[in-house]
Amino acid sequence: MIKVFVSYILYYSGLLTIARWLQAFLGQRITIITFHRVGDHAVEDGLPTLYVTPESFEKTISFLMKNYDIISLSEYSSLKTNARPLPPNPLIITFDDGYRDCYINAFPVLQKNRIPFTMFLPANIFNGGVDFWWDRLYHSCSEMSSAQIIASLEQAAVAHPEMQSLITTAKAESSDKSEMVIHLIDKLGDFPPATRLQIVNAIAQNVHKESAMDNQNRSVVNLPEIHEMLQSGGEIGSHTKSHCFLDTVPTEEAIAEIQDSKIALERLLSTKIRHFAYPAGRWSPEIRDMVENANYSSACVVAEDVNKINQDLFTLKRLSICEPLITKANGEFCKALLASRLVLAGFIAYVHRRWLNQ
Repeated sequence: MIKVFVSYILYYSGLLTIARWLQAFLGQRITIITFHRVGDHAVEDGLPTLYVTPESFEKTISFLMKNYDIISLSEYSSLKTNARPLPPNPLIITFDDGYRDCYINAFPVLQKNRIPFTMFLPANIFNGGVDFWWDRLYHSCSEMSSAQIIASLEQAAVAHPEMQSLITTAKAESSDKSEMVIHLIDKLGDFPPATRLQIVNAIAQNVHKESAMDNQNRSVVNLPEIHEMLQSGGEIGSHTKSHCFLDTVPTEEAIAEIQDSKIALERLLSTKIRHFAYPAGRWSPEIRDMVENANYSSACVVAEDVNKINQDLFTLKRLSICEPLITKANGEFCKALLASRLVLAGFIAYVHRRWLNQ
């Protein structure tokens, strides 16, 4: 409630406009946003932090068209590489993971308005080689009580003692199951892929109800749909082969994920793959160099910040856009919240760096 109230004051008083002018005076900024899912959460049954509704998406695009110059990632990297001027208020739209609801609900809006975008895909998405484990875990936990989730974790911890931190987190947040599960998913990201898979499977096996999450093949885009998006001006980028978190695997495996995904996508789609997105935004200077050495033109992270004109092309910052961040408590889209997020992100990040040393 307070957040909405403050955003209304900032938006309707004109303070956000002044903030944009001030940012322009201090140096041009490039805003990059990313979506994961565009669908009805009640139907999709996935993480609430990964989706916007079709209605919110369309209203977001309408707002962006009125207030920004929307360009493609390739146009931006080309302009920057060749030291050519950018439009006054550049913004880039991206999607991660290749969920099919983005094709169904977002692509028609973008196509109708001739808006460029980049969709980052794990190369193994076409052969069932990508496990959206976070969706499986969230769905499984939605069918369980907090006590049942904790019991499943304790059972799995017999084979994986390193899980004690997960159990501690779960017990501390057991009164709010949704927050507990979101934090569990976040912490599981630090585990090696094989260990994480065993833990997720141990929890999922306690849910006997048949679920759409058990068959993810058509929850993601297929080749004809991707070709349609490419023909309409969309771009495809790499998101590794298996959506692995590159900082949790050995160097050789990380290099293979980065290089082989580019080769596989170029062969499948008969198009040049120029851009890369680090899964979950997880990267390091060493991983950044691996991507550049694999002959990509750019790479994107996830950060609560916008990009300065001199931003490294292989650590481009993106703001995540999801339903809880752009809607009121009643679920109604709020352009004041969206505007505040887009305009203030860079300012808040600057304050953190300058005065809070973060």
